[in-house]
Amino acid sequence: MNGDRQTKEAVDAANIDGGANRAAGASSLSCLQHSTKCANAQGLVFLTALWPNGLPDDAQLGIVRKAGTGMATTWYGDVASAAAYADGQTNVWVCVGTRRPALGAGKRGGAADVTALPGLWADLDVGDEGHKPGAKLPNPPTLADALALLDAMPLPPTMAVNTGHGLHAYWLFREPWLLDSDQEHERAAALLEGWEALLRVQATAHGWNLDKTANLDRMLRVPGTVNLKADCPAVPVTIMEGPHEDRRYNPGDLEDLTPLPMDPTPTTERSTTPSAATGNQPGDLFAAATPWHEIIEPHGWTYLYTRLNDGTEVWRRPGKTEGQSATIGHHGRDRFYVFSSAAEPFAVGEHTKFGAYALLNHGGDFHAAAAALRALGFDDAPTPPDDGDAPPPEPPPWKASGATEDLAPATRVQTAQPQTPAPTIWTATALLATEFPAPVWVCPDLLPTGLGVLGGRPKLGKSWLGLQLSLAVATGGRFLEREIAQGKALYIALEDSPRRMQGRIRDLCPNADTPPEGLDVAFTWPPLNGDGLAHLEAALRDHQLVIVDTLARSMTARVDWDAIGEVTAIMAVLQSMAQAANACVLLIDHHRKPNAQSPDQVDDLLGSTGKSAVADTLWGLYRKRGEHGATLQTTGRDLEETTLALNFDGDTHCWQATDAVPSGVQGEILDALDDIGPLSVTELAAHLDKPSSNISRELGELLAKGKVRKQEGRKAPYELV
Repeated sequence: MNGDRQTKEAVDAANIDGGANRAAGASSLSCLQHSTKCANAQGLVFLTALWPNGLPDDAQLGIVRKAGTGMATTWYGDVASAAAYADGQTNVWVCVGTRRPALGAGKRGGAADVTALPGLWADLDVGDEGHKPGAKLPNPPTLADALALLDAMPLPPTMAVNTGHGLHAYWLFREPWLLDSDQEHERAAALLEGWEALLRVQATAHGWNLDKTANLDRMLRVPGTVNLKADCPAVPVTIMEGPHEDRRYNPGDLEDLTPLPMDPTPTTERSTTPSAATGNQPGDLFAAATPWHEIIEPHGWTYLYTRLNDGTEVWRRPGKTEGQSATIGHHGRDRFYVFSSAAEPFAVGEHTKFGAYALLNHGGDFHAAAAALRALGFDDAPTPPDDGDAPPPEPPPWKASGATEDLAPATRVQTAQPQTPAPTIWTATALLATEFPAPVWVCPDLLPTGLGVLGGRPKLGKSWLGLQLSLAVATGGRFLEREIAQGKALYIALEDSPRRMQGRIRDLCPNADTPPEGLDVAFTWPPLNGDGLAHLEAALRDHQLVIVDTLARSMTARVDWDAIGEVTAIMAVLQSMAQAANACVLLIDHHRKPNAQSPDQVDDLLGSTGKSAVADTLWGLYRKRGEHGATLQTTGRDLEETTLALNFDGDTHCWQATDAVPSGVQGEILDALDDIGPLSVTELAAHLDKPSSNISRELGELLAKGKVRKQEGRKAPYELV
């Protein structure tokens, strides 16, 4: 978790000696209350962050105060009044979710009474002081340890609150989540529990406790108030980070990352699916004979990729153009696990093949589904004994027919590998009639989304170029004379230390006092041919650009970079992840010693050609040692092959484009004009044996670049500038 973490002055002032007498403690508490009340009106900042557009209609916000041995709840219809009541008081909580006005004075209600949520939360106790004994595991020892758990979450919190004895983290929504039905209540409760389960996995891995606080009617402490527990010094509750407005999420963003529930509740499907005990019911026979893709693809589900580390297939629901919605084969289970709540008719959770078939084709009517399967040849006749001479059983009619499903515009072709999604074939008519979106560019004309590789010899400036691009994305600045759209970038610096990276960012940023909020840096990463894939998958949800420096350091040592099959498989998964997220993964890699006569960014990469074959974009940086000048050769599926002349500015530590050296057709045109002299469009087309329309278009671009000029006259020749 990055951001403006800091220990507030009030926290330091609140370290009251626990051994002081009660009179002194009361005096200190009075001073602390006054200091907290006057400090920053943090209660208003906090509650406004939860409800930036005010409370939803017909909703009230509960402020809870400790009153004697009980709790007193006061309800408010607006944020400002609630904040004013809480400001500077002792032991004050807010009901995170709003309630119905009909509850009545003093009543808090339960989970069923919650009408809206501003986001998700996590409550992390720290240390032993102020906490009840009895937990099986110790709490995180320090605040830094608790923050480290948040760092491991797939999305950073919008806001973090230091309660004095722990930490509250909030992942706030872009809009309040209105819980206006039982289904929405169940969905919200499942998401809250799943998100807490993610955090508990991290805590348990460290041997630490995490209390269960994932109940919809949870109340949490309000910043700007005082936390006073028995036999403990009084401490202020303060906002320690945020609120970050660029870290607001939709519920679906979090649902896509939520794991299998810790204690999954059996769904209707599980309780009503016919028993698989006999193994020869229609649903059992169907499941044994039918691969998953034949069940879900005809209904619009899209296969994305298979994770190398565990073989899990990742799928996207119909109607969604980015991100993931479900998996198949997670933890080795032949189940379709849906983690998107918008994947009707599927509920969040596990689904069997027969259950999925029934939901998709028979509205969840399992009796009708079983009858339909019997009609297709999946009957419950016993299997005859194998006498060694018996002919193979006849395939069911729907298999024997050889018919393919119409997937308009693509057609499914049956495959002999049941666990591998079969290819899709487009008709030329459907292909030409489809409107495809234009490529999305991280750097216009040089780097689109997808998988890219920046290659070069060691110590020539590749890392400087990559970091320069990352900062341009983070700030919305310029890169090689091109305007870059602002976004978020992650630089995985596996060959640099934090100290060196700090120095480089300061060198590249003229205003080092205001570091770019959109740049994140990681110095360690699990192997990308192992557990690191899941972390990269999560990072791509929040970053338009991820740079891996270097490719070799991001993998385990056992990779054979000369084995084209192994290299192609690794690169293909990275490419699929980048394309699925509509983001760019740029791998920094090394060149072998290039051919001095003809450097080639495709052939010069170390190892197998599988790297360059899979990558969508290839950059090659070439520079003679001791010289500031260099060339950047670029090529790719969505960009024209280009050579840029660069110069490294030692004062700004930036690569600068000094001039572009056109290649391809434009390079041929310039060569012809240089060798022959002025030529018309017709003459150039005849000389180069290319259509006049192509030559005219390329000349127009060269005119705009100032490389050629046209003599006077409609059909006048062109000449070099």
